Amino acid sequence: MRKLLGILYRALYWAAVNCWGRGASKHGFHSALTVQWRGELATAIGAQANIGCRTVISGPAKARLDIGTHAWIGNDCEISVLERVCIGAHTSLQHRTQVHGDVRIGAGCVGAAGLYVSSGWHEFRRAPALPVRLQDRLKARDGLVSRPVVIGDDCWLGINVAIMPGVEIGRGCVVGANAVVTRDLPPYSIAVGAPARVVGKRLDFTPPRRLDASLDEHLPYFYAGFRFIPEGDQTIIPRERGGLVATGDFELACDITAGEQVHLALYAPLPLQLRHGTATHSVPAGESSLGFEAAPDAHGRLGFMVSPDAAGSWPSLIVRGLNL
Repeated sequence: MRKLLGILYRALYWAAVNCWGRGASKHGFHSALTVQWRGELATAIGAQANIGCRTVISGPAKARLDIGTHAWIGNDCEISVLERVCIGAHTSLQHRTQVHGDVRIGAGCVGAAGLYVSSGWHEFRRAPALPVRLQDRLKARDGLVSRPVVIGDDCWLGINVAIMPGVEIGRGCVVGANAVVTRDLPPYSIAVGAPARVVGKRLDFTPPRRLDASLDEHLPYFYAGFRFIPEGDQTIIPRERGGLVATGDFELACDITAGEQVHLALYAPLPLQLRHGTATHSVPAGESSLGFEAAPDAHGRLGFMVSPDAAGSWPSLIVRGLNL
């Protein structure tokens, strides 16, 4: 009888641990019952996302956590949000990952166990004779509490990698185990060491003058904000109407200078507004070619903001390419 009760207890325990947790039936994500939610932060968690056992998620009322569809967060992780943390669709963060402050992790990333990412730091050079705790208070008094971290789409971060405040890791980077990333990494770099140094490239990242979404070799230049991971075990880049689907705001990397006139080939199921630089453009339903004056950012990329529809959802905008 005792053996039978033990078997029954273990079965019930694991059923409870793995059952749908807070908000699961409403939002369609899976959260173990042992996840700890602390604070009043807002959350937006995509369908089929998973949050593992004993993970702690915290943040004040002003904070927001966004987790994309099919994202996977392992056991014993910690996510503490200062203002905003975003984890992209199909990104996996293995057990014991820690993410603190203001961090954006792109789509399709692979983070190994023990990954550490933080936008905060302790001050020790401001007044070296003072205790670190007092220097931290001086820093906070001056409003210096966070230097946001950005990790681009399609990055692979090895076991026990640490990423320091203010760092931007470009799209497609590979960072070796135990590396400490203290400065920005260019897109598609391979970096190792403490501090991390670039030792190779996945590919020669050279943005072209024109972009064509039908070409696999142009995929790296549809830099951020696109659906590029297929469902299930498929191995073909998901395209619709010959283009890539923007999942919200998006970025393009191309060899364009400020002020040049360019045209964006689009398909929109419904009319929408698209903002680039300081200008807002109306995009009609159906196929269109949107002409605009290029306003690249400091990295030479073109950023676009898509306005949600009246219901507050993001319309599925298809981007086919960019031409002069």
